[in-house]
Amino acid sequence: MLKGYTFGIVCIGCFVILGYLFVFGAQKQNNVVFIDSVLYKNGSDVVYSNILRDIIQNRTKFSQPPAGTQMGEQQIGKILSVLPRNGNLLVWGLGFDSPFWHDSTDGKVVFIEEFGTSWFRNITSKYPFLKACQVKYSTYLYQSLERYSRNRTFWTELDLRSQLPRDVKDTAWDVIIVDAPTGYRHDNSGRYQSIYTSAMLAKVGTHIFVDDYERKVEYEMSNQILGHPVEITRRPMSVTLLNANVQAHFIIMEKDKTNLMNA
Repeated sequence: MLKGYTFGIVCIGCFVILGYLFVFGAQKQNNVVFIDSVLYKNGSDVVYSNILRDIIQNRTKFSQPPAGTQMGEQQIGKILSVLPRNGNLLVWGLGFDSPFWHDSTDGKVVFIEEFGTSWFRNITSKYPFLKACQVKYSTYLYQSLERYSRNRTFWTELDLRSQLPRDVKDTAWDVIIVDAPTGYRHDNSGRYQSIYTSAMLAKVGTHIFVDDYERKVEYEMSNQILGHPVEITRRPMSVTLLNANVQAHFIIMEKDKTNLMNA
């Protein structure tokens, strides 16, 4: 009797979980495509892994993402799918996955990290072939939201181009990844300046990927500065990654550059 009762409870639990996954599967809202890899409908995890492998095999130099890489396979694949073989890639943030991005293209790859951190010294010492520069952020995660959100008057304060080397400012970037600075604690800078400066560095047609788009600052400032995302890709929770994550893909259009210049 007890075994039957336990079996019934297990079955109910399974139905609840399946229902949850179904609700949060792939969806489309406000003309934005949402790709949620939680459910893996029709073996899409296998299909996408094959696509990623094909991209890797078609590169002249490439390394597999290292263990502990925070982005999911679909998110990485989306970036690589629009990065030309000789494309120029700008990445906000340094990490153990930086050599992977360094090898993802035969074009120029530059990383931007916060000034004066031991993290910058650790990563550049471990991987001395990386080209990286530092900037000082002047914003605060939540205190800055009222000043800059929906207030274009102060957006020029977010421009970090004066701190960047000339070759970074003069490069035509094909893809920009905004994955820094950190933005999950009250004492963090938030990504106000990296988002705005990315828009100013971008050319018409540049692809900008904003990671952690589910967070308030990334969501609000990206939408206001970069326009509407063309695609959103979710990384589900896993054994090693305990929080879900959303990455937004923007493409800079002529009207976006015009609006920013008139801000």
